[in-house]
Amino acid sequence: MRAKIAARSEKTITTTKPFLTLAGTAVDNRVIDRVDWTTDSGLTGKATGTDTWIAGVPLQRGLNHVTIKVRDTDGNESSGTMVVEYKGKPSLED
Repeated sequence: MRAKIAARSEKTITTTKPFLTLAGTAVDNRVIDRVDWTTDSGLTGKATGTDTWIAGVPLQRGLNHVTIKVRDTDGNESSGTMVVEYKGKPSLED
């Protein structure tokens, strides 16, 4: 099984937007069951689509480790992680 995320080749992506849109493809000799995302701050969600998917991920200010996990109908999993630095404006709570 192989998961591919459409992203820049840099090790860390930097953005000023609080929301990241990821897109990718998943290839397997079985049927792809689901594509999920998680962040190191505990946020989780499900991508739309399976073989070709898209996911919207909210970001926390600073470094965010975003993991995409692909699972097939046999329960096999593959994942990939990217680092996104969100350089947003401080909120009133900071």
